[in-house]
Amino acid sequence: MVNHYYGGGCWNCGGAAIAGAAIGAAAVGLAVGSLVATVPAGCPYQVVGGTNYYVCNGTWYQPYYGNNGLYYRVVPPL
Repeated sequence: MVNHYYGGGCWNCGGAAIAGAAIGAAAVGLAVGSLVATVPAGCPYQVVGGTNYYVCNGTWYQPYYGNNGLYYRVVPPL
């Protein structure tokens, strides 16, 4: 999946590509900076420094608001 970033948003981060990344996340893992439409079911959230994160099997997700709504960005473990 190739994302083209500009400013504070993302261009060409269509729902199909993001949904595909979410489906493949369990099989291959996700690179830091990847965007997914949803986090895996049952992921608990943690608040670190006033920011919400979801942590699933060692992968940390941060809510991200893009042009097409809410996504979750993979961030380095804290």
